[in-house]
Amino acid sequence: MYYENSHVPDWFPTSTSGVPTAVANFGEDVVIRRWAEQANTVVRWTEVDRGGHFAPWRSPSCWQATSASSSAHCRDGHRHTVAHC
Repeated sequence: MYYENSHVPDWFPTSTSGVPTAVANFGEDVVIRRWAEQANTVVRWTEVDRGGHFAPWRSPSCWQATSASSSAHCRDGHRHTVAHC
């Protein structure tokens, strides 16, 4: 995405793949929901108040819980609750 953004002016997808997508936005990181939903089939959006851009390093247990819960959510058809960190 970084390469494309600097070399191809219209790199952003114009349609979704239809693949269920879970997004975890960790504190201090910037994710623009409108763009994420425009390019993906977002089935789960989680806001986490800590972790930042390097969440696995800064808050590994929170990142793991959120990742596992999001994966299960997509895999099992939304039966799992949101991970709490």
